[in-house]
Amino acid sequence: MTRLVALGLAAHAVMLLVPLAMLRSLDASSLLVVASAVCAAALEASAAPWTPSRARLEEGPRLRTWSAAASMVLGAATVHAAASARPGVGLVLGIALLVFGGLVRRADIVQLGDGFRTEGGATALRTTGLYRHVRHPSELGLMLMSGGLVLVAPSYLACGLAMAQLGLLVVRLQIEEAALRRSFPGTYEAYARTTPPLVGFIRRPATCRIERVD
Repeated sequence: MTRLVALGLAAHAVMLLVPLAMLRSLDASSLLVVASAVCAAALEASAAPWTPSRARLEEGPRLRTWSAAASMVLGAATVHAAASARPGVGLVLGIALLVFGGLVRRADIVQLGDGFRTEGGATALRTTGLYRHVRHPSELGLMLMSGGLVLVAPSYLACGLAMAQLGLLVVRLQIEEAALRRSFPGTYEAYARTTPPLVGFIRRPATCRIERVD
């Protein structure tokens, strides 16, 4: 399994480096951005279950489609950031935010454990840990990574890619939340009223005790 992870991360690095090599010669800043992106991917890969549960729901194909589209946009944003990166405070802060986003995604997957789902289909509702503060911490991690890439190489294109990724994730989350509301009628509504989807910290009544695994 370790070999499979290594091969996957190597492929991830190659997919980022090839278009960069075609654009211009690589410099230290470009390599730092690529290394940070691979590090963020490694953090997630090291925590993801080897055999994640596949929810056989009608939402499954749509969730996969929107997730794949968001990943492609993030890849394009990474190539753009690496191609335009220059030494400076923005590079340092952007790389830090990129890796932190990977850490948030890893923490979410570790918290869910065997309950981690790649296509929705939650069997229980967890509202502790990261889910006490946001309903979708994994997607928040992706947005932190996207924001880090904007800091690395701020431009209209970088901002446009970040907004495109946010739009794709919002559509995906609407599909996922609709499924959660059907699976946990009333309970999820109560949870959603007191917990923001991606950002913010809202104190919930102490009487609300729900467990979620998705």
